[in-house]
Amino acid sequence: MLVFWSLAGLLALQLTQWLAASLPKWAGTLPPLAQWPEPSWLALWVDPALLQAVQATVVWLLEVMSFVIPSADALASVLSVLLGLLWAAGLVLLLGLGLVGHLLIARRQRRRLEAI
Repeated sequence: MLVFWSLAGLLALQLTQWLAASLPKWAGTLPPLAQWPEPSWLALWVDPALLQAVQATVVWLLEVMSFVIPSADALASVLSVLLGLLWAAGLVLLLGLGLVGHLLIARRQRRRLEAI
């Protein structure tokens, strides 16, 4: 489970960095949705219909937050740190659940041995 969590965090970080690198190119006017560049590795993992929905959401967000576009690099840095903190919180949660599960299993086995 931790591997999947780490892969999801890495994917989110890569997408954030790619989007931050692309935002300054789009400042002022956004290219049509069909002309947006896509990372080559993304086509292997994401359905094109889902990618178009995500792109439409990004267009809407960019229209709402157009004042932030000139400082996309700073925004990317902040988002990268926030993604790292979110990943670390998930890591602590997964390790805590694993520890609780381990303790419960050990307690159950101990009781089973005492009953014999």
